[in-house]
Amino acid sequence: MWLSVEKKFANEELETIRSAERPWKVAEFKDSKGRSDCMVMLVTLVEEFQRRFHRIPSLLHHFSFSEELERPLVGLIVAFSRDSLRGLLKRAEKASMMKMGSHGEGRGGASDAWADLAAYVVSLQFLETKLQFWSGSSTYLKLANLMEEKKKNTKQTMTTTSPSKTSNAIANNQEDSKDLPSTGSDSSSRGFWEPEEEKVAVALREGLKGLSE
Repeated sequence: MWLSVEKKFANEELETIRSAERPWKVAEFKDSKGRSDCMVMLVTLVEEFQRRFHRIPSLLHHFSFSEELERPLVGLIVAFSRDSLRGLLKRAEKASMMKMGSHGEGRGGASDAWADLAAYVVSLQFLETKLQFWSGSSTYLKLANLMEEKKKNTKQTMTTTSPSKTSNAIANNQEDSKDLPSTGSDSSSRGFWEPEEEKVAVALREGLKGLSE
């Protein structure tokens, strides 16, 4: 029940950010360091969940929380970031082509487009740093080990199951996990958040490329 309530709250926050006119504009508070409104809000949302639920003593409950709420939420944040890039690049390209002469409105629009793209890049650097920091914490190191143990146990169970049951187990596993981000094939040597880090790194490179062109 409580997970459903938290998911509803997280979805409402995401929808508010998606519907904003300029979600990637620089946050206005003093210590924003060039980060965008949306990224500050989203990372704050994740860390608020962490503060509330990582106090639970059971590692299995931590794992359940991370897989059912935290990881999907971070996945949506990464997807939103990647999906936003094309629009930001188009706005910046259009701004570069604008020839508005002395019209202040045109110059302001161009300035906003480039400011948002710059904030996007700074924000992804911020998110990448956060993911790396989370991965290195004791909680996520334990969760990464637990995730690997669960994968090993699943493989062992499947190898001792009859062919027909194995087929059904594979089908059921694919159905159950279709909405969750992939954790890669070698989690034992990877941080808990490394798949998300890799996606952010790709978007960051594309953003830096667009900013430099």
